[in-house]
Amino acid sequence: MISIKNEIELVCVIVNYGLSKKIEKLARQNGSKYTSCVIAKGTSNTGIMDLMGLSDTRKEIVYLIMESEKVDSFLNELDSKYKFYKANHGIAFAISVSGLIGCHYNYCDDRSLEEKNMNDLITVIVDKGKAEDVVSAASKGGAKGGTIINARGSASDSPCQKIFAVEIEPEKEIVIIISESDKTDSIVESINKEMDLGKPNSGVLFVQPVKRTLGIQK
Repeated sequence: MISIKNEIELVCVIVNYGLSKKIEKLARQNGSKYTSCVIAKGTSNTGIMDLMGLSDTRKEIVYLIMESEKVDSFLNELDSKYKFYKANHGIAFAISVSGLIGCHYNYCDDRSLEEKNMNDLITVIVDKGKAEDVVSAASKGGAKGGTIINARGSASDSPCQKIFAVEIEPEKEIVIIISESDKTDSIVESINKEMDLGKPNSGVLFVQPVKRTLGIQK
């Protein structure tokens, strides 16, 4: 028997604290065979809210693996149920997966399927305590906000967390930013300038194309 192989995507859903279980349930109902959740902090450039110290909110990031043909249906249902089209209701994005082990999928890696991406995912890994500086620098470059994954509370001898197959040590923080593609260079340049990433051990930044987005405010 010949197995039917399907393209696979990693879908990331960022929501307010307490919603992750519902998102994971919805993902499984739409065919996802793997979901995972981490706690994070959201930031936004919102003027008076920043001055009042109310723009930082506790977030949950749900990572799930799904066949590409099912992603649109999942995102449409997510948008309908949780109103991602409204500001501050959530953000979701999908990235092509080029390798997969540990999930029961008939996986096909077809890198010839190139699409023009309108958004990029900027990921920055820095020493603990510097994530806010990254967000500030990104804002100067045109970013509208970011999400901070904080490793505080992990014991120094505990296993490293992994985000996009990159090990995150307990004394590190990770910042993820969704950028319009035409603003990515400006944001990256601003972060690099402010954080001086050219210096050894000052941090790591990488950019990935995003196939689909939901909840990104123009």
